Amino acid sequence: MNTIKIERATVGRIEEAFPTKGGKLLVKFSVADNARKDLTRWFAVEAWNELAEQVLGSVAVGDKLDLEGYVDRVEGYISKKTNKPEAKAVLVLTALVAVEKKRAA
Repeated sequence: MNTIKIERATVGRIEEAFPTKGGKLLVKFSVADNARKDLTRWFAVEAWNELAEQVLGSVAVGDKLDLEGYVDRVEGYISKKTNKPEAKAVLVLTALVAVEKKRAA
């Protein structure tokens, strides 16, 4: 399993948080990687158990994150902008390295 590191990813939204049937906590959220000015890559992120609790307690929309994880799968979806099929990688979080809070306006 290869680890992916994303630095200064922007949290797009926190989609859902819930316990699984097995009693594990799962939090799903999205981040944008703006490493290149001409390309924004979106990742769906899943955080489990203690990392899920850490995300719920310290992460908000607009925050910048340094995170590590691995690609679990790729999911297809229809773009709301273009109405065309696109794909996004689903990253399972293995470490939340740093959180930079969004500055209040």
